[in-house]
Amino acid sequence: MNTLKVVCFVLCFSALFASATTMKVCIDHYPPLQILTDVPKGESIEVLEVLAKLLGHDIEYIPGPNFARCLRMLELGQVDVLAGLVDDPARRTFAQFVAYQEDDSYIFVSRIDTADIVSFDDLEKHIVGLTKNTKYFKELEFEQDISKVLIKDIITGLKMLLLKRIDVVVTSAPILQSIQNELGNINDKVKVNPYSYNTSRQLCFGFSKKSKLIFTADDMFKIKQAAQQQVFSKAIEKFKIANPELYSNAEPFSNNE
Repeated sequence: MNTLKVVCFVLCFSALFASATTMKVCIDHYPPLQILTDVPKGESIEVLEVLAKLLGHDIEYIPGPNFARCLRMLELGQVDVLAGLVDDPARRTFAQFVAYQEDDSYIFVSRIDTADIVSFDDLEKHIVGLTKNTKYFKELEFEQDISKVLIKDIITGLKMLLLKRIDVVVTSAPILQSIQNELGNINDKVKVNPYSYNTSRQLCFGFSKKSKLIFTADDMFKIKQAAQQQVFSKAIEKFKIANPELYSNAEPFSNNE
């Protein structure tokens, strides 16, 4: 009887330990960063796999309907980490951040028949689509003379753009190029404007402060060291080389600079 109890205890402890070492991650469909297929793939998936191996965790991907929901799950501790986050004081209340990759510049996409946007002030003439909970830049977020509409995601925003429900979608070149593959040929319908905005900031891993996993100071040091050695950047570059179809539409979207 005692032997049976011991065996049951060991099995239960082993199951709990295995569960505790699994790192839960929320991912929404946001190519080329995250692509929800039978086996998820994307730039964020690559760096998350590297992160899990670095910290000695298994990884479990939990599909989310959008970025806002994934961020909420991180806040509640329902997932342990997200990739591709921008560090922000408000987010530090529920997560700790470690940078791993330079962020892309913002581009401004409009219909082909509209006047070029050549400066920030030109945005005041348009209705601008912004995704919920995305950290853009202060001038855009706080400028009250710009008409802004929340959009579910960039794909939805581009569809709204084509239907003339909004005038501008703010995104990055790699994301626009990848979404082009899903929407079909829209090269003759939309354009990238001459105006762009360089954020000069880093993309980060965000670790939930309510996570059941323990992310130690040593873990944080390992991540920072790997980032300095460009381990994550190299994983992203390797993914780009292996998946050229996700990045094959750069030329048609040239902003003529």
